[in-house]
Amino acid sequence: GVWLSSTEIGVAGIAERYWAGRCKWKRRCYRRVWTVFLGFSLFPTIVYFYSPVEDPYMTGWIAAQNVATDIYCQGCEYVDNVLMSLAASSEMPEKERFICTKQMMIGFDHSVKFMNSVVTGGQSVMNPWPLLGGIAKSICKEEDLITRA
Repeated sequence: GVWLSSTEIGVAGIAERYWAGRCKWKRRCYRRVWTVFLGFSLFPTIVYFYSPVEDPYMTGWIAAQNVATDIYCQGCEYVDNVLMSLAASSEMPEKERFICTKQMMIGFDHSVKFMNSVVTGGQSVMNPWPLLGGIAKSICKEEDLITRA
């Protein structure tokens, strides 16, 4: 993993939009890895999580770790930022929904901070059942990524 300045990350964002539609290497596009510039790669991942545990705090914690797993499995050492995608339950009574949703968000945020990253935004919607997930991005050197030979 490499720490980049805000200027370099801004350039990386422009390069990401440029390369998203012009990727020449089908396998890399399929694996969601884009060559950004000067040997660096952008690796985004998105995950939604329906919790098998009944503790809303732990649901948030596990969901954030689940979002980051794809990035760590590819060999990136750092998660640069995370967006939280939250679906609050429309079937729960309002008071319970407020408490559970708040605890899920706190657990998610604590888990992301544990990864030395930050939640930079996200989306929330109403849904019959609660869901939590997110989008994580990492910029790392291309040679650090684990790919098939």
